Amino acid sequence: MAMKSDGTSRVRPKAARRYGVALGLASGLLVGALPMPHALAQNGAVAQLVQQAEFWDAKQRPDLARDSWKRVLAADPDNAKALARLAVLEQQNGNAAEAQRYLDKLRAVAPDSPQIKQAQSELQGGGRAATLARARLLAQQGKAADAIGAYEQVFGGKTPPDDLGALEYYETMAGIESRYGEAREALATLAQRNAGDARYALTYARVLSYRASTRRDAIERLRGLSADAKYGADARRAWRQALIWLQATPADQPLYETYLATAGNDAEIAQKLAALKDARAGAAAAQASQTADAELSRAFGHLNDDELDAAEAGFERLIGGNGANAADARAGLGLVRLRQQRFGDASSLFDTAIRAKPGLEARYREARRTANFWNHVRSGERAAAAADTRRAESEYAAALAAPPPGGAPASVTRAYADALVANHKSTQAEQLLRTALKTQANQPELVGGLAGILIRSGRSDEANRLLAGAPESSRAEFRTAQAEIARQQAATLVQAGRNAEAEQKLREALVAAPESPWIRLDLARLYRRMGRDAEAESLLNAMVDASADTAQARLAQAYAYAESQRWYETLLALENVPPADRGADARTLQREAWVRYQVQRATQAAKQGDASHAAEWLGAAVDAAGNDPALASALAQGWSALGDPARAVAVMRRSFAKRGEPAVGDRIQYAALLLQLDQDAEFEAVSTTLIQRGGMTPQQATTLEDLIVGYRIKLADRARERGDFAGAYKQLREVVARYPQQPRVQMALSRLFASAGEPDKSLAIARSMMNPSGTGPEPSDDVLFASIDAALAAKDRDSAAR
Repeated sequence: MAMKSDGTSRVRPKAARRYGVALGLASGLLVGALPMPHALAQNGAVAQLVQQAEFWDAKQRPDLARDSWKRVLAADPDNAKALARLAVLEQQNGNAAEAQRYLDKLRAVAPDSPQIKQAQSELQGGGRAATLARARLLAQQGKAADAIGAYEQVFGGKTPPDDLGALEYYETMAGIESRYGEAREALATLAQRNAGDARYALTYARVLSYRASTRRDAIERLRGLSADAKYGADARRAWRQALIWLQATPADQPLYETYLATAGNDAEIAQKLAALKDARAGAAAAQASQTADAELSRAFGHLNDDELDAAEAGFERLIGGNGANAADARAGLGLVRLRQQRFGDASSLFDTAIRAKPGLEARYREARRTANFWNHVRSGERAAAAADTRRAESEYAAALAAPPPGGAPASVTRAYADALVANHKSTQAEQLLRTALKTQANQPELVGGLAGILIRSGRSDEANRLLAGAPESSRAEFRTAQAEIARQQAATLVQAGRNAEAEQKLREALVAAPESPWIRLDLARLYRRMGRDAEAESLLNAMVDASADTAQARLAQAYAYAESQRWYETLLALENVPPADRGADARTLQREAWVRYQVQRATQAAKQGDASHAAEWLGAAVDAAGNDPALASALAQGWSALGDPARAVAVMRRSFAKRGEPAVGDRIQYAALLLQLDQDAEFEAVSTTLIQRGGMTPQQATTLEDLIVGYRIKLADRARERGDFAGAYKQLREVVARYPQQPRVQMALSRLFASAGEPDKSLAIARSMMNPSGTGPEPSDDVLFASIDAALAAKDRDSAAR
């Protein structure tokens, strides 16, 4: 836990720095240092090796400590201390046989050594040591809550004793926001009870430095501890860090002068001191002039107090006045914009200020670099969201070329790698991630990104090895990558018509990422394609409950409803998505759903004879759609429902001209309108093109085939009406063969026989459609009227009456 460099909020410092003293001094908790034999003290070379091994013990580096103790044995094979320590270290490493070998040798070479008893004791407490080692590892990884759980196992749920274990326990607890106060109070009590031990005072002071409200108190305590002979170096490091975090005012100048006088030259502290001196000089000038400098000082004061609105107003007034301190005001406004995360504006302001007053460059170098970095990152994020992966790659590359103080976050490195992968530069992305992992080992985002690249390139075994020691978040991301690959494979299989294999792939994806609503959406789409509507509906209904991300589940649900033209339900699903989670695509869908819902209402009203409401709702849809060609099909549907197919066709033609190649669904709708307007030649051209190009869903293919059947019936009726009975039968022959059970086909054939002077055949067809067995559906009104006409043509008045 620590402060950002600007002091606005706390973040955790590097684990090694944070726990360095508390962990480094805690080696005595379970694996304490043993007294050095007098004989070795006489041997300078061996003593130096022992000192090095004890150093790594103190730093909690068992791997390096083990190597160092082995070097001691190489120089002095009977060294009792080395044998005892190696027995403990091997036991902790899971090598029980090796641990026993060292202990047996210790008994052989030094049977009376007190180190035998101590080593045996530590070996018997191995379980407790392993738990403690795990607690320390979790703490070093920044997992404070998990670490505290492990420590409490070590202490049996009791308050830890006043030893070094208590120090590391409470300093770890200080990293948990809700328990910071408890940790601080406990460390204060420990420091008071152990007033003669600088380690307790040092840990307490360091924890105080994590909060702005107690940072100056911490600085004073750490200054005093810096003179300690044993722990002075650790105190000086913490003292320096606290000064860097401090949101200093001119009154804090002595704090920095004292540090430099004690620690010697330090460029970063000297720079902060110089800035404080400049600020103090500026304040003195402001008091003297009582003019613009006073305004500048007040604006910086507001900035230091995090009163950004007041600071912004003050700086803008000074910039508007274009006085001698306008450059300083621009730089100050740049700091305001930086805190507001308006990085592009901040970068521009710093550039302008420094061009006008080059002396500001040193003071605002870090802030300017930070603004430039995040400006490039935000530009990269916007480009990635807009699917402009080449620009995203360029922006992320520019950001990482000049990282801010403290280095670039792993998330930015990962985003750059993702952009490279999207641009088919996976080899470069892999090298980038491997390089970053050398300094940020097991960082979840980096590990997840590299694992994804490995699995996509068919190197699953290597990916599994990479993830074996990685955090759970990395493994979860790896499973997500596996699921995404399975989705892509399923999409390819669907396009090839291999639906069963596609279903299997999607089920594999669902096992890897069961919380993903998008996999469920893909599977529901496939079920609909396969005619399994009930299963599709079941998936959609359970989508929200199954997903960990409710907003994403609602979005996926909305897309599914839209594909089924359930526009009201689409709107309801989108209304349940928080506005912040509605991206550009979701907002576009919401607008389309609203327009299409109004068209649905208008269409229903028109069917019910409510012309007033039909016109009102269609007018609302037209106003909302504007000139958007993507919504032309919806408006055309509305105009057709209101009895104006010519206007519907005109709307469709304008949309085609604006957006180029129309979608298959729009072409089918256009064909239906052409059929309605008797535009036969164009209907044939459009329908033939659709059949030749293919790519239709089963539902779309059925819709087009129904239109073609209707067209053939229309042509047959025309031929019949002009007495061309052979031509009429030619149009109906294939349709009757393919759809013998369709009433409209049978009615057309009945009309043909009646007109051709064969009323008996016409009546026979009519009777077959009347469901004489009583097992089929009731005949429609159209069938009844056609049957009456056939009976009258055959002079069968009784049948007509029935």
